[in-house]
Amino acid sequence: MLQSFEKLKNVILLRWIALAGILLTLFCAEFFIPSITIQTSSFIITALYGITNLILLSARHRINQRAIDLVLLLILLADTIYLTVLLQWNGGSHNPFSILFLAIASVGALVLSQRSLIILILGTLSALWMIYSPLPLATHSTHMHHMGNYPFHLQGMWLANSIGVLLVCSWIYYLRRLNERMFETQKNTQKILSNIAHVESLGRIVAEAAHRMNTPLGTLQLGISELQDQSQPISEDDKTRWLEDMQYAVNDLSSLISKIKSKSNQDHVVTNETVDWFDYVDTIVKHWSSPRKCLVDLKWKVQTQPISQDKAEDLNTLLTALLDNAYESMPADKKPIEVQFTESHQDWHLNVKDQGCGMSEDLQQQAAEPLFTTKTQGTGLGLYVCHQIAKKHHGQVSIDSWPQQGTNVKVTFRKIPNEKTAYH
Repeated sequence: MLQSFEKLKNVILLRWIALAGILLTLFCAEFFIPSITIQTSSFIITALYGITNLILLSARHRINQRAIDLVLLLILLADTIYLTVLLQWNGGSHNPFSILFLAIASVGALVLSQRSLIILILGTLSALWMIYSPLPLATHSTHMHHMGNYPFHLQGMWLANSIGVLLVCSWIYYLRRLNERMFETQKNTQKILSNIAHVESLGRIVAEAAHRMNTPLGTLQLGISELQDQSQPISEDDKTRWLEDMQYAVNDLSSLISKIKSKSNQDHVVTNETVDWFDYVDTIVKHWSSPRKCLVDLKWKVQTQPISQDKAEDLNTLLTALLDNAYESMPADKKPIEVQFTESHQDWHLNVKDQGCGMSEDLQQQAAEPLFTTKTQGTGLGLYVCHQIAKKHHGQVSIDSWPQQGTNVKVTFRKIPNEKTAYH
């Protein structure tokens, strides 16, 4: 779970904490409990313990990562030996701090590999046997050796501590491995979710492209038809206008294809280039309305300002989709489509209103569903794409429609705090 160097860093930190606890215990026993005499050698070996930790602290970055498990094992074995000597010098089997062997072994269960942990546990059991050995040791009181059941008592203490070490270390190691497996499962799940999100993103790109391509392709189709119509020759001005509209459609298709390729390859770079909001929308409306001979009544109730190139492309897709829907719902006389930009304290608003066939309440509820359409040649992606773009920019789409009277689509973009421009 933890990285190798992180394990070493944590063990060094724990040793500093242990050192502080040992020194505090030795000083308290020496100065506040007259019945206990702490040998000077205990302070010397504790000082050596601190020096080894300083050496580890300074050399930790020069240790090969593959050797860290071995280094950790040697550190914990050295700590076991240090604790054994310290206890033997200060009471032996009568010293209640023999429980600290369990702390060392528990740290090993958290940081060591299985093989190294087994070695550490064997070393810990051996150290406990030395502490609780029934053989006469210098630290045992003379009268204790003449107690009939005392050897049995020592063996029982060794057995109890040994079982405790085995059970606690096994449980900690099991929980650690379980946590590691859960972590790996989470990583794999996140990877799968990331792939799903990428596929979903590509699906939205394809949906947006499928709908957006209809507009420039329609312009090219109308332009080719007009230029090839020999029965009604067009003027040079009309020919120039058609060529401009067709060139704009080609550029729009080229930009869209580049956007799809870059997003599919995940190398799309957000640029800092900006365009004038008013000019950009005027250009969109001009090249959309010209080949369709449909009047668009464009109204502004906001201040002119720049808009980023990326946001401008989203606005192009959204506005074109709404104009297409409005145009296709209109009767043959093609009444004007109203487009209005307004703003409030917290929001920006885009309203596209037509006087077409309108929608019933049931159709309004289904309109945003992908692939739902009432048109014979519709893609069913127009309003779905609009909803996705609005959501991307912290906004929403609402529809007010009345059968045989028309439809008003309102797109609201939430203003981001400290935002100086509409979509930038």
